[in-house]
Amino acid sequence: MGGLAGSVVISIGVALTERSWRTLLELKMWWAGLWFGAAVGLVTGPVGAWLLMRRAPLGVAIAWTTLGTVLGGVIGWFIHPILGAMIGFVFSALLVHRRYASTTARVSSLQGE
Repeated sequence: MGGLAGSVVISIGVALTERSWRTLLELKMWWAGLWFGAAVGLVTGPVGAWLLMRRAPLGVAIAWTTLGTVLGGVIGWFIHPILGAMIGFVFSALLVHRRYASTTARVSSLQGE
């Protein structure tokens, strides 16, 4: 999923900066994002899953962190796309953690009554 997110971020970012949507069809942009995103996702994915999203369903964790990474990269494209993507990933992972940590705490407190 890291490769897919990286591909989307790079392609959309280049399309926005060059003001040409034809770049979305260029294979070299997709390959660059795929390799870079896969390399970064190989490290950040398991670390984020283990530390922050342990109690969240797998599909939810993957979907939200991918969306957060893409949005962060696109928003941060004009300043620093890699930093924006990382902030988007961490922010979305924290949101998933907060959502499912509180749900698990409520369920366990109800079971203890």
